[in-house]
Amino acid sequence: MRRAAAAVAAVALALAGATAGPAWAAEPPAGTVPPTASAAWLAGLLTDGAVVDPALEVVDVDATLDLALGLVASGAAATTRDAVLDGLVADLDDHTGAALDATFVSATAKLVLVLAAADRDPRDAAGTDLVALLAGRVGTDGRATDRSDLGDLSTPRSQALAVLALVRTGGEAGVVVRAADALTLTACADGGVPAEFDAAPCTTDAVATALAAAALAAAADATGADAALTAARDDALAVLLALDAAGDLDPWAAGLTAAALRAADRGAEADAVTAALTAAVDGCDGDATAAVVRGPDPLRATVGMLLARSGATLTDLSAPGATPDAAPLACTSPTDDDASADDDPAAGDAGGSAVADGTAGTPAATADADGPRAGVAVAVAAGVLVLAVLAGVPVLRRARRRDAADRAAARGA
Repeated sequence: MRRAAAAVAAVALALAGATAGPAWAAEPPAGTVPPTASAAWLAGLLTDGAVVDPALEVVDVDATLDLALGLVASGAAATTRDAVLDGLVADLDDHTGAALDATFVSATAKLVLVLAAADRDPRDAAGTDLVALLAGRVGTDGRATDRSDLGDLSTPRSQALAVLALVRTGGEAGVVVRAADALTLTACADGGVPAEFDAAPCTTDAVATALAAAALAAAADATGADAALTAARDDALAVLLALDAAGDLDPWAAGLTAAALRAADRGAEADAVTAALTAAVDGCDGDATAAVVRGPDPLRATVGMLLARSGATLTDLSAPGATPDAAPLACTSPTDDDASADDDPAAGDAGGSAVADGTAGTPAATADADGPRAGVAVAVAAGVLVLAVLAGVPVLRRARRRDAADRAAARGA
């Protein structure tokens, strides 16, 4: 009999919890989360000032640079941003390849962009002129190639980053045009850009295409509205907007697309992409992370959203007045405004709050937490109790097994 009673109680509690729903108040709801809260979430991903690859247990330089870009775009967490960049510059030779008597275009170009966006001089990064180093890798054919014992690992993405970095820092016009022309030659038949040079078949890669569109827009503007570069830019943007309309543009590529659209003076389309990204941010009525968790890479998805919301392009992004810190998203519980909650410790526990790394605590579900819905849950539970008594032990055993499965699933999560 005790086992039967426990099974019925478990069913009642499970139904009450499922009916009551989340206890987070929608303040702010998804779509209105401040960028500062998203910056705090990004800062919570850092380990000793860098993003660490969990499998290799080494610093992921590319992800760290992207995160720093997101902090710049947020206009907040300047203290954390500067600490991240200090660490990257301290190990500069490792990242650019100089420690191996090599030069890696992608890391060098992204360092130039992020340092410039953070109002630092990439021509004097710990005594190294990164702009000259990058320009020196642009050949007579316009290709920006790596120099290393591993050979040339450059891609259309790194080519686009090189163009953006050179335009951002006022690189020589001739070098910019050569590099941009070489980028146009990578395009597939549909106007998109592949992930690798000379790919067969040529298949559009959304991130490479978005970076290329931004780079071609910047180069066309810097060289007097070059017709060929402008046409290639528009072709790339058409592919990206088609992917977006079909729901096939991931948030990281979408953020880069918004920046490219702004560089092409297509503000209305950039605003539309930005609005969709902003609506995808988890607020207090979601997972309460202040991040964009849709897609395979929440870090870059959140950076893309922040870049889009900044209203800037990759060649004019800057945050001279950034606040030094950023507060994580703080959510309240509906019981927090209830005077009786002050006198009820259990009710006080029902309210969750965001922890320092930007993730949210889990509020406990109580009968008072959700008003009428909780009452319905109790009524349903009572009905189940009556049915269980009438039907006998088999029903109770099934309820108990279902409750055990739910508990096992909760422990696994």
